[in-house]
Amino acid sequence: PGEKMVSMDFSSADARAMAALSGDANYAIQFEVDEVGSPLYDSHNLVGEAAFGKDKYWAGVPEGVSKPPLRDPSKVISHSTNYNVGAKKLAAGMNEACVKAGLDLEITVAGAREMLDNFNRQYKYLKRFKDKAVREGEDLGYVENPWGRRMKVEPDRSFTQSPALQGQSVTRERIYDGLIKIAYDRIELLRWVKFPVHDELILSIPVDSLSWGVPYFQEMMSGVFDPRVTSKNNPKWAISQPIEFLMSAGEPADNWWRAGH
Repeated sequence: PGEKMVSMDFSSADARAMAALSGDANYAIQFEVDEVGSPLYDSHNLVGEAAFGKDKYWAGVPEGVSKPPLRDPSKVISHSTNYNVGAKKLAAGMNEACVKAGLDLEITVAGAREMLDNFNRQYKYLKRFKDKAVREGEDLGYVENPWGRRMKVEPDRSFTQSPALQGQSVTRERIYDGLIKIAYDRIELLRWVKFPVHDELILSIPVDSLSWGVPYFQEMMSGVFDPRVTSKNNPKWAISQPIEFLMSAGEPADNWWRAGH
């Protein structure tokens, strides 16, 4: 009574993590914003163009339409290629998305493999980072993130585990960096935190504090992640790149389901 539940999460957190770690400038384009903070590009459209080819992706789409039919299956690529999805699993996921979207399109395993090749050519530095993570997981039995946390890897599953652990651990660390920042600033407000769920933070905030409490948490949780990874041969050459993590919030509600966004 007297409180509302608020759901906050990072926008495209795992993708931002992989963009920062890999230093892939092409991949980071999807996070560029204009002077008022609005996205300049649709990330799923960019991935779809890379995978299908720009001409095929926009074929038959009327001018002014920003969400073409192939955008829905492209989401499957967006959400899985960071972590080395295989062609068979990608084809299955995309076909399921095509059915839900009412598209008369079937993606073959060979077609999915070609899309993965196209994606890797477009984002070659992301591919390089993933390959490096896989080798480390196979050789060492663990990967280490920029915070120095070592994460155990099953060597025979390193192909998917190692890049996934790298990207997802950055999201987790960013959540706790924000909470630590709040603890140093106004520790009493941590009582509002109910629990974190990967890139999401669930809070219960007094109604009379919503107007300033929500933007306060958003500001404190947001920030730039800079891995500061440089070349071993030339320390002045940055391999990674700084990427901003932004925290968005849903409408306050009486339960978590309604607060979700």
